[in-house]
Amino acid sequence: MVDGAAEVCEDVVAVGERSVAVADGTSGFGDRSFTDGESDGRWYAARLVRALVDELDAGADLRPACAAAISETGRALAAAVPGDADRSVRSAVAGHELPNAKVAAAAWDDDGALSYLVLGDTSAAFVDPSGRVSTPGVLDHVDERTARIRSELKTRGADEAEVREGQLSHIRATRSFCNVPGGYWVARLNPLAAEFATTGRRAPGDGPVLCYTDGFDPLVGRLGVFADPPAMVRFAADEGVAALRDRLRTVDDDSPDDASAVLVRA
Repeated sequence: MVDGAAEVCEDVVAVGERSVAVADGTSGFGDRSFTDGESDGRWYAARLVRALVDELDAGADLRPACAAAISETGRALAAAVPGDADRSVRSAVAGHELPNAKVAAAAWDDDGALSYLVLGDTSAAFVDPSGRVSTPGVLDHVDERTARIRSELKTRGADEAEVREGQLSHIRATRSFCNVPGGYWVARLNPLAAEFATTGRRAPGDGPVLCYTDGFDPLVGRLGVFADPPAMVRFAADEGVAALRDRLRTVDDDSPDDASAVLVRA
């Protein structure tokens, strides 16, 4: 289930024969686009999850599959960048201009055992045994600071253009922490990022896994609809993922985000 909150939804889900993947794409924060997609973020996320699911369906383990998908998507992105982009400082591509994606994936075998992978601030959550896995690194702090900048500028009477520029300046600066030790790791160009993903395995009979993007996080955090991620998974298992989406949109405030989720029952 994918539910967009903006003009172009950059969340993408791919479903294979033995695997699923959900990605939260993010376009670069520059003044140009490099792909022919609706947005660079959506283009990147769509290619990534399709490549990841294809690797998993072919029998690859989660980390190697993720690394291969990042490499394949990175090559496609490099081919889309203009040929003169590395010939001058003016045309060179800065890190903050590049798209990336955060991804959660699951794969299962004939015995009902299920393996999962989470890279970035996407999540995999489960009921029995209960828990949640997410690997945001400093992304949570980046998001908190971005929201605080918006609030401070609005309090000072800044208009929307000034607020946006203040936020963009901060976000561009924080892209220097992307895929470096001590920063945060996402699916962008460097397949080494797969080594920083969190993986796990669920035994047959352990119950469903909910893979979702951070658009659903407010239901447990800021909005407080559910006490914890396992409670959200239980609701999705009982009522369906569409009902979970409806619950989110019913209580969402003035800052909705794209939200995508897949409930996996091995």
